[in-house]
Amino acid sequence: MRSALKQRLDLVSVMVTVIIAGVVGYVGINIMSNTSDTTNLSEGDAFYTSQTNLTDGLQSFFSQLGTVFVVIVLVVIIGYLMLLRGQR
Repeated sequence: MRSALKQRLDLVSVMVTVIIAGVVGYVGINIMSNTSDTTNLSEGDAFYTSQTNLTDGLQSFFSQLGTVFVVIVLVVIIGYLMLLRGQR
């Protein structure tokens, strides 16, 4: 019983961590976007190149976001089923 409770709490901790990481990432991207909009950057600037690389990387990530979401849901479902299996 105690082991099942510990596993359930671990699962909650992981989900909270993922949510917090998503919020921090969103805020960081928002700040970067606002910063790049208010500054005059040309192609030779280091920040311009970094921002372009980061934007390209984020676009490729968001194009695969559906797959990432499905994998996370499957991991949670499998973890829950393993938790139920351990209680029997």
